[in-house]
Amino acid sequence: MESISAIQAQNKIKESGLKFVTLEEVMKLTGVKNKNTAHKMLLRWVKYGILERCSRGIYLVTNASPSDFEIANKLVKPSYISLETALNYYGILPQFPYVISSITAGKTRSVKIKGKEFEYASLAKNLYWGYEKIDEAIIAQPEKAVIDYLYLAAKGLRQPDIGEWDLSKIDKTRLNEYIKKVNYAPFVNLIKKVSLI
Repeated sequence: MESISAIQAQNKIKESGLKFVTLEEVMKLTGVKNKNTAHKMLLRWVKYGILERCSRGIYLVTNASPSDFEIANKLVKPSYISLETALNYYGILPQFPYVISSITAGKTRSVKIKGKEFEYASLAKNLYWGYEKIDEAIIAQPEKAVIDYLYLAAKGLRQPDIGEWDLSKIDKTRLNEYIKKVNYAPFVNLIKKVSLI
């Protein structure tokens, strides 16, 4: 089968339960072997309103309603929700951030989609840990969100003021274990300065 109608496409996507599709997934769903043909189908489905282009190579299924966290995870891979967004999610940081912040092992970048801004801060691969899947999104554990934030503060990329944070929700034992895993002198000095341990 080298082409399918818009209605068939809509049905196949709906049956799959996918919220996002890529070229490879479209080829798998439709049985189309030619990448160029599959790409033309994708463009046609965007035109018909079945899909919406999210970012390069990633399309949002129009009737799907993924959370902002799911969108953030999908836009940049690998990535996990962290920093102000995760701290607010866990009730540690009282202010609601307007930007959805994530950590990536790739390049630092910012993406705007559907009227929202998604920010990705880069961490070295040896610091890319301490996250879990909650519902359908990958998010930092509370302690790792604290570590990520203070690590970036030690690099001058965040404000080190944690006076308004509610640290009662933090597992102190896990936090101490995580602190020991970060071998970066400015971070260690900042930890002492903010009296986190």
